[in-house]
Amino acid sequence: MTIPGTSEWNVRSGSNPMDTVGNLSSASGNMSTASEAVQLAMQQAGIPSDAPVMLVGHSQGGMTAANLAADAEFRGHFNVTNVMTYGSPIDSTPIPGGVNTLALQHPFDVVPRLDLGNSKPGGPGLVGWESSNGATVVTLPSPAGAGMGDVAGNHDYNAYVASVEANESSGDLAAYRNHPSTQAFITEDPSQVTSTTSGIGRKE
Repeated sequence: MTIPGTSEWNVRSGSNPMDTVGNLSSASGNMSTASEAVQLAMQQAGIPSDAPVMLVGHSQGGMTAANLAADAEFRGHFNVTNVMTYGSPIDSTPIPGGVNTLALQHPFDVVPRLDLGNSKPGGPGLVGWESSNGATVVTLPSPAGAGMGDVAGNHDYNAYVASVEANESSGDLAAYRNHPSTQAFITEDPSQVTSTTSGIGRKE
């Protein structure tokens, strides 16, 4: 299941759940409209409760994926085995250790660092805590042409796709791809692959 990122920067709640309001809901750890829409889409697709599920998302979509994987009720309906996020702040999301989680980030992408590395209030300031999940964090090389101050270029979805394609054959990316839990989602036979696109919306 692939979940898109923010598509509308609107501080007022509207019909598009992939907006700023949805970001705030996801950041708080609550089930957002997008989370509920993902669950409904999976139910309508008839995904069996024992079928392995990989949740993949960029930015807000990754936050949604992580929140769903952390939700015991959702895992009671679906067998979440894998999570992969791109440019998402998920350090504070308590994904169970049994879910094989890969968190991809660019070195100058500020979005995956918005949770301050799972820092918590303590004394006069923030105190660093260990991540709330066992995610493998991979910092990819900076995208071509994106300087340190290029917020959009470092966070761009297509830039992440290009970075993964250039580095997928080595290190932690290769290890994740070759892990037994990931093999259920990989095939060289196109006849074994189908796709469904589901629209999501919020009632105003």
